Amino acid sequence: MDFQAVAQQLRKPDGDIGRRVGKKMNEGNLWIYKYTLDALNLEPNQHVLEIGMGNGAFVKDLMAKGNSIKYLD
Repeated sequence: MDFQAVAQQLRKPDGDIGRRVGKKMNEGNLWIYKYTLDALNLEPNQHVLEIGMGNGAFVKDLMAKGNSIKYLD
């Protein structure tokens, strides 16, 4: 796969290759996401704007932080 094709998959994963790219992105971003979520130390009634959730694999972890969390897409 050439660099342009890889860049396209990173922007907007599509098809079988896109699923593999998305999985690799999730694996690579896991520690960053966990560190950020822990560092935020979210409390009730706080507001957070999250941009760039990728394929949404980590939304479940964010939602597990409390009952008052709302996710708007």
